Amino acid sequence: MDVRPGYEPLAALLQEALDRAQAGKGIERHGRGDAFDEQIGAWIARRGLSFARGQIVKKADESQALENAGRIDAAMQEMLDIAVYAMIQVIGTRAKLPPEAMCGRCHAEGVELLDAPCRPAPRGDVPLGMHHCPGCGAMVMPGLPHPPLCGKCLEEVKAPREKRPRKEAAA
Repeated sequence: MDVRPGYEPLAALLQEALDRAQAGKGIERHGRGDAFDEQIGAWIARRGLSFARGQIVKKADESQALENAGRIDAAMQEMLDIAVYAMIQVIGTRAKLPPEAMCGRCHAEGVELLDAPCRPAPRGDVPLGMHHCPGCGAMVMPGLPHPPLCGKCLEEVKAPREKRPRKEAAA
């Protein structure tokens, strides 16, 4: 996992959530040999049934009750489950976007979109969650298709690095 200085505590927690999903409770109850994005929770979320959001709220309530009862370890396990359900919801929400919705790099809408020239990294070679594509800077998630780019961004990506225009900082 590529972790920037100061983000080690977050990386450790995300790793715990991943371990819980792929080797603990998640695989025991939901795995059945399916990839994470093909398991029942993601299937439900892709259909817009808001399963993951409901689980997030339920788990938040459960973790507070456990913490109030002094069961800190159990409360933390519920909070790690929240991180996993949040990723399930990202899968479901992203699946509802039509491919022509917006540029994956500048987020322009209503423009012609083209396939990005970037090659996705294998699932095991990238950190858990969303990250910036090293080829173009678009936000991508391991295991999901790379979002399309508008013509302007595609030209910038194909331009030599030193000639690429810098994005203005948000005010």
